[in-house]
Amino acid sequence: MLITKVQKGNIEKALKQMRRKFVKTQAMKNIRTKRYYTKPSEKRRDQIQKAKNLSQWKIDHDED
Repeated sequence: MLITKVQKGNIEKALKQMRRKFVKTQAMKNIRTKRYYTKPSEKRRDQIQKAKNLSQWKIDHDED
């Protein structure tokens, strides 16, 4: 839970701090990932696919 204190009635500053905290904690990303249930096998499959894509990208972009 994100908590921001308003000091001296300065709501603009409090909103700015709240936005920063929201982005920094990746709250929106967590909300989107937990929106639907994904089976553990699907999560593993996605991780393997991401690793393959990353390794392929590194091979393609090797500048040596």
